[in-house]
Amino acid sequence: MKKLFVLMFLMIFLVGNVSAMEWDNAGRYNEETKTMTIKNGCDPFGLVCLGSDIADIQLLSELQVHFRYEGYKKVAEMKVTIYEDYNNAFKELELFNKKDRNKKFLRDYDFKVLETEEISVDDYGLVLIETLGNGTEIYESQIIGNHIEQKETWVKLTPADFKKNDVVIIGIFTNVFYGDDVEWIPNLFGVRVDEWAGWSATGGTITTDGDYTVHTFTASGWFNWTGESQVAEVLVVASGGSGGNLNAGGGGAGGYRYFSGHGISEANYYVTVGIVQGGVA
Repeated sequence: MKKLFVLMFLMIFLVGNVSAMEWDNAGRYNEETKTMTIKNGCDPFGLVCLGSDIADIQLLSELQVHFRYEGYKKVAEMKVTIYEDYNNAFKELELFNKKDRNKKFLRDYDFKVLETEEISVDDYGLVLIETLGNGTEIYESQIIGNHIEQKETWVKLTPADFKKNDVVIIGIFTNVFYGDDVEWIPNLFGVRVDEWAGWSATGGTITTDGDYTVHTFTASGWFNWTGESQVAEVLVVASGGSGGNLNAGGGGAGGYRYFSGHGISEANYYVTVGIVQGGVA
């Protein structure tokens, strides 16, 4: 009887430690709200969960974020609602190059939390400082008071420790380069969230017109195309003549070229837009 009791005690002790290692955490994804609910006490396949909810993580940014320029960017934003104390919740971020058969690659990134602080802002107004002999009043802009405003700042998340009932906004920041077409998969609360999301970097303003996706360039930049080869239509419009002085109108278009059936394949294309001449004084 004594040996049996010791064996049962060891088994319970080991299970408690494995649970702390997150082996039984699993996620339930709501595609409509883009929310991942992290649950505890789940079977190895995540089909049955007998434990409690740990957190809800809602993706606030788009599933695919497009950038026109390179630089250090916020590539994703999410709202995290915590239901129990949790340490080291945001463990890693995997990055995959979609243009290279989803090959995994490394790039520095930061998890940041959105914080709000109150700042005092001066209020200015015109104050009468002098009245001249002829009755002319001289006013000067001076501080007449102040008010409180909320200032938002992104602060690096170190470590990712949360308390029960916390509701925080988390951003993912990294360097974005022209030609990027990246899928990112985070490990949050011990769960690999592969339902999300990615970013790409291409120049131009992207709009839609019926069945067409339109990339408009008013300044030089990169056009990044991924996926299967397609046939595109290209319209190039030259700048018009400058406007005259006084009430004269602006000049018309300087000309245009239209190309139908222009084949494009997966590549980065640099689009050059010339300098527009200024108006006549």
